[in-house]
Amino acid sequence: MKIFERSLAIPIVYKEWDKGLTRYISDEIYKTLSSDEELIRFVVVETDDKYYHLELQIAKGENVNGSFKKYEFQTRYNGLQDIETFNVVLNIPTGVDAEIGGESGDATPVARMIAKQCDNLILHPNVVNASDINEMAPNSLYVEGSILSSFMLGHVGLKKVRSNRILLITDDTEFTDYAINAVSAARASFGIDCKVLKEKDLYRSEIKYSDSGRPTGEVDGLDKLFKAISEVEEPFDAIGVYSYIHAKKGLSMEYFTSEMINPWGGIEAMITHGIGTRYKMPLAHAPMIESLEAISQAIPVVHPRKAAEAGSITFLQCVLKGLHKSPKILQLNSDNINRRDILSSRNIAALIIPDGCLGQTVTAAIDQGIPVIAVKNKNIMNNDLTKLPFAPGQLIQVGSYLEACGVLSAMKAGVALDTLRRPLGYTKVITHLEKEV
Repeated sequence: MKIFERSLAIPIVYKEWDKGLTRYISDEIYKTLSSDEELIRFVVVETDDKYYHLELQIAKGENVNGSFKKYEFQTRYNGLQDIETFNVVLNIPTGVDAEIGGESGDATPVARMIAKQCDNLILHPNVVNASDINEMAPNSLYVEGSILSSFMLGHVGLKKVRSNRILLITDDTEFTDYAINAVSAARASFGIDCKVLKEKDLYRSEIKYSDSGRPTGEVDGLDKLFKAISEVEEPFDAIGVYSYIHAKKGLSMEYFTSEMINPWGGIEAMITHGIGTRYKMPLAHAPMIESLEAISQAIPVVHPRKAAEAGSITFLQCVLKGLHKSPKILQLNSDNINRRDILSSRNIAALIIPDGCLGQTVTAAIDQGIPVIAVKNKNIMNNDLTKLPFAPGQLIQVGSYLEACGVLSAMKAGVALDTLRRPLGYTKVITHLEKEV
């Protein structure tokens, strides 16, 4: 099976919004796919007066049909919002060069601050993964991107666990012993339960760049990975993947000494989305360093946002810590949708995103009526969110994550935002005029 990226423009048709924005977009995408292709992920990189300009991640191959379900890209409505707890989703998409969250774990301070405003903060690995560092708050739920989309669309729920049995699948190369030592260190110093599966030539992945400038690529041969997972006899609850990503020689040093977008994040998202759409369980990926020669290179003082990667060899500890207590993924149905121990999209008080970013989590929030807090956070996406079919007051645009926390505090207290601003306007009076008979 191969995963690759394709561009597509679909028309903005306002009357189609009645059936849900996510469904309209996914229906238009599926009209363009061949019988051996399935959609894994879509990103709207630009919106103009006539079109949504999308970049699609497509799975293609003999074993694709039936693995990725079309209905999973359509919103499932889960009823009225549950207000027993105050839960927030923080999404900073991978590969969009976000000023906060575009480098290794540099959105963690933001995540820790937001976590103080809510009972549970649901985030994806890109927000907090920082090589050998993962300092997410204790009430954070670490959820892979494709699972996060399914969660927001209403198909799966999250159940907290005390711990997971982790299966780390690694390419069998000259770095395998480094990976095993990293796992052993986590077992000895942190107490995780983890076993390692070695597999030669796990799959082939290559870095490329999309038309919008996003780092992306191609992944080929995931069938071998799926087969290896299916043959593991010992039980496991979470999957970590440690694989080599093919790139030009010297890319690491070029990345450390320039302002280029992190080139590995986009292909990592493709890998995890491809695996996550088949295996509904906690999942994360760490990239294997390019060569032993790269380790021996003297890395100069780098920008603080890149420093976590400059000081690591395996980049694995953040993944192991994240997966340790990552929540169990459950398909929602009539039997479990109302269980108090399972979080679903109807438990979400708000979604926080960088302004201008548009993907499944945002379209799902629009469809589900979940408030969206769009934070000024410079990135390469080019969408005007005010042109989307938000309900009145559903889109809240703010200038910083500090301001976003203020919005969350007001929402939690039940305080209308306009009452906190000055000048305070006069109360709106609606006059009812009786029609003449």
